[in-house]
Amino acid sequence: MPHMTLSGIVKRRFIHCANQHGYSVRTLVMRIGVSPGELCRIVAGQNLDRLPLSTYFQIACWLNMPLANVIALADISPKLSALVRLGMVARGYHPTSTKDQLLAADEVGISIAVFRRALHGYANFRPAIRTCDRLAEWLAWTALDAADIAHAAGMVVRYWADGRRVTMTPIADRQIKAYPCACGRPGCVIPAHIPGGPRRKWRSDACRMWAKRRARQKTTIHPRAKPTSTPLPYSHPIVRFIMINERPVPVRF
Repeated sequence: MPHMTLSGIVKRRFIHCANQHGYSVRTLVMRIGVSPGELCRIVAGQNLDRLPLSTYFQIACWLNMPLANVIALADISPKLSALVRLGMVARGYHPTSTKDQLLAADEVGISIAVFRRALHGYANFRPAIRTCDRLAEWLAWTALDAADIAHAAGMVVRYWADGRRVTMTPIADRQIKAYPCACGRPGCVIPAHIPGGPRRKWRSDACRMWAKRRARQKTTIHPRAKPTSTPLPYSHPIVRFIMINERPVPVRF
């Protein structure tokens, strides 16, 4: 199957609408809602990262496709500020209006200070995982999740040992190293943990069970030791003879 790109999908859809439905080029460009120059750049696949996010939003509406799929096909990484600005415009808000910023922050469920830091794209803005979750819920129509929001802010999502999620910078993520498991088997290591969080002792339950079996084997009886048997109730066993094929055979009781 050939590799799917946004350029190829837009080109095939454009040709299909022109040939099958009889639309003219001018009508198609007006229906898409982007400028002819931007549409030509998308079809040619040139400098896609320089196009505004609103252009990809118009393309997604024309293709009846979520914005996350269009972004993935174009192989671009939008900034968090562009996503927040697009979310305000899609709801009829003006990004430069203070009143609309207050209303949008109340919809997201975060403070106005945090919302403005995300809107203006401050370089030192480090959103927490709760902020990413609420922004992803606010932008649910784009099909972007919390990991995509964190990536747009220049962060990555990692997990604690107990399953909780945290956001951290890529530099801090690269500094985290794996550490050996408590079972002691060569090559058995625990994946990168989160600094300051509870360190896992075992890589998995299988390692814990293996360590228990090994400890149980060390406490077993030595092979050279005489096995202990239950003593008989009397000192000397009684020997009797029974006839088998007319021959006496001794039997011990």
